[in-house]
Amino acid sequence: MHGRAARQDLGLPRGRHRGGGPEKCAWLEQEVGADATVDYKAGDLAEQLRRTCPEGVDLFFDNTGGPVLEAALDAMKQGGRIVLCGNTAQYDSDKPMTGPKGVPLTLILKDLTMKGFAVGTYGDRFGEADRDYSSWLEDGRIKPLYHVIEGLEQAPDALVGVLGGANRGTAMVRV
Repeated sequence: MHGRAARQDLGLPRGRHRGGGPEKCAWLEQEVGADATVDYKAGDLAEQLRRTCPEGVDLFFDNTGGPVLEAALDAMKQGGRIVLCGNTAQYDSDKPMTGPKGVPLTLILKDLTMKGFAVGTYGDRFGEADRDYSSWLEDGRIKPLYHVIEGLEQAPDALVGVLGGANRGTAMVRV
């Protein structure tokens, strides 16, 4: 939902999304409204980003880290912004990954801004976000996407599914 919200809030003209596999990418384009997608499971992310964002990437919201972040760094437009909100590429790893490659030199040469995003930091703006999202939901600019898993006993599998990209939308466990 962050991509759709950014387009509303920032007035971005286009939205590119990333998904895992052709089915999920088609769903992102047909149902979610992505202008184009990058399939992180299809290999050569850098080439896919060059093809889908030939002018470069202005704003990259990253919740994966690892190779996805490295490919995005290379594709960033001069003065671009990167928001870091997760690191799923390393959640299952026994040892931390090194990198990303290109930091700090790419940040310097492209005059990039890379900033962490922890939702709790913006607690004083929750009311504003609630008003904006409610308005966008009411007028149809965005629609909620939920992936509901039934039963608390399914919670471990639900988490594994989230980390593996099995869900579409916000994953929820109904107890």
